[in-house]
Amino acid sequence: MSDEAGIGPVFEEPSCLCRCRWLKLLFLAVTILFPVGAACVALSSHSRIVGFLGPAEGWLITIGKATGLGAATLLLMQFVLSARLKLLDRLFGLDRLLRVHRLLGATAGVLACMHPLFLYASATYEIGPVRSSAWPVYLGAAALVLLGVVICTSLWRVFLELPYGAWLWVHRMVFVVVVAAVVHAMRIGSDLRVGWTRVMATAALTGYAGLFIWAKLIRPLLLGGRRFTVTAVNQLNHNVCRIELALPEGAAFRRFPGQFAFLKIRSRNVPAEEHPFTISSGPAQDGHIQFTIKASGDFTRLISKAAPGDLARVDGPYGLFSYALKTGPAQPLVMIAGGVGVTPMLSMLCDLSVREPDRQTTLIWANRTEEDIFARPFLEEVSAKMANLTVHHVLSRQADWPGEKGRLDRAKLDRLLPSIRRDLQYFLCGPGAMMDSVKSYLLKLGARRRRIHTERFSF
Repeated sequence: MSDEAGIGPVFEEPSCLCRCRWLKLLFLAVTILFPVGAACVALSSHSRIVGFLGPAEGWLITIGKATGLGAATLLLMQFVLSARLKLLDRLFGLDRLLRVHRLLGATAGVLACMHPLFLYASATYEIGPVRSSAWPVYLGAAALVLLGVVICTSLWRVFLELPYGAWLWVHRMVFVVVVAAVVHAMRIGSDLRVGWTRVMATAALTGYAGLFIWAKLIRPLLLGGRRFTVTAVNQLNHNVCRIELALPEGAAFRRFPGQFAFLKIRSRNVPAEEHPFTISSGPAQDGHIQFTIKASGDFTRLISKAAPGDLARVDGPYGLFSYALKTGPAQPLVMIAGGVGVTPMLSMLCDLSVREPDRQTTLIWANRTEEDIFARPFLEEVSAKMANLTVHHVLSRQADWPGEKGRLDRAKLDRLLPSIRRDLQYFLCGPGAMMDSVKSYLLKLGARRRRIHTERFSF
């Protein structure tokens, strides 16, 4: 694929694909071996503990140490997953990394809770009177409580109706947890202060510190020097707006159609928060990028109040949800979207209309009512350029709609999809429940699992 429109090289050569697979395997091996190594630290002293205290006491203490070290290593890995490293994004996709980040965070919380339970189940460790010399123990207890607060507010933010800004402030306390856990472990855990365990711990902490400096200090400074400017804010319907940004003079923003970026606007009318949104414009639109955003939360309800001239910071692009990364030339495409989940499809259609206007493409877009179809003029424009584009609108709450009505189910998909199901590449984006059900229908209708590509907006 050409670079003329600001798109980087596509991984289509077999050698590149092989390198990606090897890099994936290498990262997965390191991810697995990291907590395993922590468990080995605890097991390395198991024989000595058993010989000194007996089998029962020895196993309780060994398991207690292993769970504590396992929780600590998972917390260190958390930052690697969420630090927006370009290499990991290109290998796995940042949306998937952040979902794993969420899962491992809960796992770390469980292991951290098991750590004191096993230790204090033995007779060796006792909860005695408060004394100043035991401050590392109290520091560990405080870290455990704070970790519980971070995990609970992350898992149940919607249920707690916690504003995004407040949640983010609490979530950043995990760095305090990591520092407290490290001090706790180094002061109490004599196993970490000698031999190969000391080397391993030092290497892990040095890597964490270096990544922290890069992600929290150096990269923000680099992004701050590349300021975008809001040039237009257009209300597309009752709850969707489109924001257009001009790139800095002389700058390029290389991306694939369908990718997303983190947007932060500096405006008197919009909170200074950073949120991920799909870049809805195509890469061929030089000098400008667009974000199409639905008002669905505290921040998105205010973003339409941004004004031309406001400055913005854009961190990206990220993600693998792109026909340019997932398909070969001329492969038939099916795009299935729910509501504002159509935005990556709009970017891909914009690019296809320029690069491959003859590719067979089907778009199935589910909305509630006709008023929710905010991109009709755009779809009419690309349909005029793409002779093999078929667009189906499915409305769930408009009885007088002449087209498909109701929710997307197996029968509707069977009618709307092209007949050769196994040869199609499917791109699916929308509400989580809708995506899960549609994916199961596609599999039953003959689609190949590895050809169903998804993107989830909620991390």
